[in-house]
Amino acid sequence: MLNNAKISIIMPVRNERELIENSIHTLYKHMSMVERQFEILMVDDSNDGTYELLVQLASIYSELIVIKGGELPSYGYSLRRGINSSTGDIVIPFNADSSDSLDDLTKYIDLIENGLDMVFGSRFLMDSSNKGSKGFKWYFSKLANRIVSRLLRIECNDLTNSFKAYRSSIIKNLNTQSLGFDIGMEMAVLTTRMGYNYTTIPLNHKTRHEGYSKMSLIKSIPSFARTLVRLGLIK
Repeated sequence: MLNNAKISIIMPVRNERELIENSIHTLYKHMSMVERQFEILMVDDSNDGTYELLVQLASIYSELIVIKGGELPSYGYSLRRGINSSTGDIVIPFNADSSDSLDDLTKYIDLIENGLDMVFGSRFLMDSSNKGSKGFKWYFSKLANRIVSRLLRIECNDLTNSFKAYRSSIIKNLNTQSLGFDIGMEMAVLTTRMGYNYTTIPLNHKTRHEGYSKMSLIKSIPSFARTLVRLGLIK
């Protein structure tokens, strides 16, 4: 059991000026209702004024911590930096575009507080909810995740999704190397190999309604393949 856990929410962000204020306000309001001590770590790689806006918002929201990203914009580097800077008992990567569900976030917290080391979520389970269009990227991701999860014999068919929850003692000591969106898969593979107990729950995911996704399928496939090779999953 983990009582009165402090929650660290990590949000890598790049060029989200138009929506970031509403995302933070909504998340802050929800976490205040959850009645847990929390911090929101924004690691910013933007060049559209998002960073300057975040600095202003940090003067309003005391739990908001703004971290300047590296010289080379990278989701994996930003997520790793946010995790290493966190001070909570539970660490949860969270998308800045509000595509992740706040109700699922609360479920993650409850499950870890009740004894689990990690909680994974899946967009592809029978009871999962996906609001918005299901384009080629969604179906390709579903097929690729199914293949990888069966090869690994991991009870999660959405390994590439970074929205998962970990005890900080597990994730902060993890030696990840991925620079792109493949870091979510790498973290899941490494932690399950180490024998930590976890479960997978259906997610309530929604397609972003503002801006555009920073994940390019064409650019991401090579990095995911390299990570699989490095982890010894593809010979």
